[in-house]
Amino acid sequence: MTSYLTGRTQYVRYRGEVSTTTHVYCGVPQDLLLGPVLFLLYVADVIEMVKECGLIPHAFADDLQIYGHSVSADTQKLVAHMTTCIEQVRCWMASNRLRLNSSSSSSSSRFVERITRRL
Repeated sequence: MTSYLTGRTQYVRYRGEVSTTTHVYCGVPQDLLLGPVLFLLYVADVIEMVKECGLIPHAFADDLQIYGHSVSADTQKLVAHMTTCIEQVRCWMASNRLRLNSSSSSSSSRFVERITRRL
């Protein structure tokens, strides 16, 4: 039995320039029909992790949103809880060769600011 990545290589072509070819050891080839299914299997653990945190995950393609709710008096607890969960997600992603996009992720301070403005 061999990996579907066996013998696969990749290179980058940009503005007429071509990089050196390197071997591919992980990932899903773009032309593989099972790509979406394999991705869902890959990220199923992180979705379950968010649920175990008592929060609500919403996943679409390569986007994961985490929701939670609380009464006004418990807003700070929710923020702390979400911050802990996001850090767990970040660690899971790092251990699975993924990276959390910090520019699209809400920092807890911005999150608190948005919540308190709404109250």
